[in-house]
Amino acid sequence: MIIKEKKRLDGFNTPKIPQIKGHVKITLHNCRTGKNEVVEGENIVTNAMRDILAANYVGGINYSKIFGTEGLWKKWFGGVLLYEQAHTLNPDNYYPQSDDDNHLFAHAGQNPIDPLYDDDLTRGNPVAAAFIQTEDTVKQVWEWGSARGNVPDGRYIRALSLTHSDVGDAGLGSSSYVFSQLTPLESIGGFASNERISGKEVYAPYDEAHGVAFAIGNDGEWTVGNQAFETNKITVYKRKFPFSKTGLYQTQVSDGRFEEKFTVTISFNVYAQPCFYFDQVNKRLWLFTNYTSASTYSKSVIKYSIIDCENQTEYAHGTITSDTENIAPLGYGDNTTFYNGGRSVFMGIVFDGTYFYFPTGVNNGAGDVKERLTGYQKINFSNQADQTTISLTSGEITKFWSPLYCGGLLVSMGGVVNGDKLYPCQSNWSLPYASGYSVFAEQPNKPSSYFTQLDTLRLTSASAICPRDIFANKLLNMTLFNLPSPIQKTSSQSMTVEYTLQEVDGGSES
Repeated sequence: MIIKEKKRLDGFNTPKIPQIKGHVKITLHNCRTGKNEVVEGENIVTNAMRDILAANYVGGINYSKIFGTEGLWKKWFGGVLLYEQAHTLNPDNYYPQSDDDNHLFAHAGQNPIDPLYDDDLTRGNPVAAAFIQTEDTVKQVWEWGSARGNVPDGRYIRALSLTHSDVGDAGLGSSSYVFSQLTPLESIGGFASNERISGKEVYAPYDEAHGVAFAIGNDGEWTVGNQAFETNKITVYKRKFPFSKTGLYQTQVSDGRFEEKFTVTISFNVYAQPCFYFDQVNKRLWLFTNYTSASTYSKSVIKYSIIDCENQTEYAHGTITSDTENIAPLGYGDNTTFYNGGRSVFMGIVFDGTYFYFPTGVNNGAGDVKERLTGYQKINFSNQADQTTISLTSGEITKFWSPLYCGGLLVSMGGVVNGDKLYPCQSNWSLPYASGYSVFAEQPNKPSSYFTQLDTLRLTSASAICPRDIFANKLLNMTLFNLPSPIQKTSSQSMTVEYTLQEVDGGSES
């Protein structure tokens, strides 16, 4: 008997999202005259949550982590941000702008201000007694007293958004204590930590059902104990991996079966695994290095090679030059002088379509963690005279982990870039070993990404653990509301924001 029914081995299911509408009411109360100024209206809900739920990479989302114990509202819609400039009212416009482009005057989350750490006068308090919940509605209320959330003369609040409750507490980047304690990425995955074995990794999606990886030298040369050597060969691998589409052979572990591989001669020598950016649209792998030998590197000149993965040739090559001698070593080599038992800066480089963001660092000779992230050098690829140095505001960051590019912000474990400042915060993903790890955000331009940790010191070890997880960016505008008329909060006024969300009939696939 022949069964003629066709089955699609296709994408992973995601839950439906109810349609949500929101009503906003802002009240300015003059403490001396008793006069109230009220502004209210309807908001739009962005597609941020839809896209987070839809990003079920490798079928690995754990939806209970997204929903939390009290549902979406308290976690993902539990904070509020009040902006100087009006929003572009497009539901796909959910990335916040940098403070240079849209100043944040006020914010608040689910936690009341702790007087021991009250160093941020832009932060307000939730009014828990005013919160009202029904089966399909929730009303939240926040307040700012006369000393908080004030706006200078000639400037106004024109827009606000709901956001993750943690971001409501901390804001979008500051030197406050609460921001320094923020974990800006939320774990939403459910993978076992030891399911991926080194040597068969993928560093970025090639397409829905394949990943791409590479190694210096001919196939098999980059191995344990020989990770730093001089070569102008790059071997590229295309491996089956079900990022969003499965078939007969894909598994949650890339085992290297049926992989395609080719070796390209590039136009300069490399001495260690370089940093990279993968252009998925054009199938081009960009490689970046500033090594000048196995033990020296340039702090200003970055060599790049672009490999055309479809035609299996070098498409272009050249140099990118920082106007400040601050670039960290771009690559990883176990036998290099400045990495002997030390840090890996083998990472994905962020490209926003115009600018590359290269990590900057200093070597303090501190044991096996020699390189410290000091920020990023933002360089316009087409006009290299257009550069910005992004500096760490305080403390130190010892992890060179690939960040997410989120409109006006770069968000990573351990730090958030807002404007020309890198504000340190916290990481909620530990490393199994003290050194030799690279961490890749494999969808760096998305609101959530599949992250992998690659143990470069144990690359071919059968027992090497390579943890992975899916992390969602908390720094998102979940709703958009433009005030019908701008308001200016002064020190003679208190301010309250009432925000009511309601589920309405109808829902859509996420």
